Amino acid sequence: MTIVGVLMLLGGYTLSFFVADPRMTLHILAGAVLFVILGTYFIFIAAIIAFLRLLKKNKRFYYKTKHFTSVSGLIYRMKRNCVGLASVTILSTMVLISVSSTSSLMLGIDSQLTDGDAVIVTCNDYNGEVAFGIEKDILERVKPDRIEKYLMAKMYLKGRKDHNFVPLEKGEYEVGGSYIYVIPGYDGGIKSEDKVTLTVQAYDSIDTRYLGDREEDVLFKKDPADIKKEYYTEKGEIVIESKDRSFDNDRFEFFGSEYKVRKYVYNKDGTEDGVRITVATNEEVQEFIDAFNKASLFRSSEFHTMEIYYKQPIPDSDRELKDVLKDKDTHSLINGKTYLDPTRYRSEEKAGMMLAFGSLFFLGVFLGTLFVLETVLIIYYKQLTEGYEDAGRFRIMQNVGMSEDEVRSTIRSQILLVFFLPLVFAMLHTVIAFPMVGRLLAYIGLDSTKTYLKSCAIGFAGYFVLYTAVYLLTAKLYYRIIRKQR
Repeated sequence: MTIVGVLMLLGGYTLSFFVADPRMTLHILAGAVLFVILGTYFIFIAAIIAFLRLLKKNKRFYYKTKHFTSVSGLIYRMKRNCVGLASVTILSTMVLISVSSTSSLMLGIDSQLTDGDAVIVTCNDYNGEVAFGIEKDILERVKPDRIEKYLMAKMYLKGRKDHNFVPLEKGEYEVGGSYIYVIPGYDGGIKSEDKVTLTVQAYDSIDTRYLGDREEDVLFKKDPADIKKEYYTEKGEIVIESKDRSFDNDRFEFFGSEYKVRKYVYNKDGTEDGVRITVATNEEVQEFIDAFNKASLFRSSEFHTMEIYYKQPIPDSDRELKDVLKDKDTHSLINGKTYLDPTRYRSEEKAGMMLAFGSLFFLGVFLGTLFVLETVLIIYYKQLTEGYEDAGRFRIMQNVGMSEDEVRSTIRSQILLVFFLPLVFAMLHTVIAFPMVGRLLAYIGLDSTKTYLKSCAIGFAGYFVLYTAVYLLTAKLYYRIIRKQR
């Protein structure tokens, strides 16, 4: 049974590392959990007793007053309470995982929200005319604390093969309302290997929600805020991101201007013709726009972002901002070409995430509390019954010459080991389950291993304090029963 228990526990641990996508590996997850539960019971029923018996066979170790009484008492205790201790282990694991995982979802909400209280994006807004009008109304009516503005532009060119960029000519593109449609080579336009879709953005305009490799294992994925730092650049320098490795050069030329490439970032999920350039300031984005517009038959697509920070209560400010935007419907053309992206309100996004994750957090805390109560009851009644059963045995030990201090030392060592052994196994189970639970949380919406790690550390510390408090209270009850019966 000992070998079976060890193999099942190792099997469960191994299976947990193969849970990558919960939608596809639900059967593996269930198998891992089942193996760990059964393995834990077998370990407590057979393996620990077998280990204690090995100690008993070691005469040099066993035939010492302290070890003799402790090992004998532990063998007796484990035979009678192995199932109860295994149950405490499983319940403690459930407490740690349920509370730490659901609390990490709550802790990770702010990292997924915008820094500002609202974000407005005007698309195809040449020279920011529409954004300027909206900003003026916001300053007059909403009276925000500040508005931070970012600029991004998209341009269509050709010359990817030799990096000699030139504008598209007539017959190579069509204007469709608010967008440009590039005609492919088989329709008389440009060949795909020569087409370039160039996006230029300021560093501060980078949206961290879209950074990082979505297919990368969450356990090894960097936080979006850390990834953003990789795009940092000084004035006069650029960072190039592309799937085309031919852009991995020291210099970049664009309509007569030359820029130093600070870093090249390979984008394996990008398109072959897509090139994204990050510069330090909005003014440098404007330099790219002016150079392109001067040479091209059509203008670049400009995207003006306003990140608004309120100084008044958020509900009132949200209401005022919605009144400003009520005649500017999302995705509707404002002046024949410019339209608004859906306005993001931090308060509304946070409320939605609080509603979704809050219910899971309540469920986690409720189940955690339920498991804690069950654990406390098991421990309490175990100590109560063992106190009455052990009183006669310790009375005999004192009659044959054991001192009061030796009796107390024996009791303390036995209770400590029996009491904290389930906690050690529970923490081990939780640590091994970290990759599996981390991937599950990533699927739900948490994309930060650091947040879950922090939540686990807090959970371990809190549960250790609670468990120790239960130990002190029940150990005191045990001592009282022993003294009274003697």
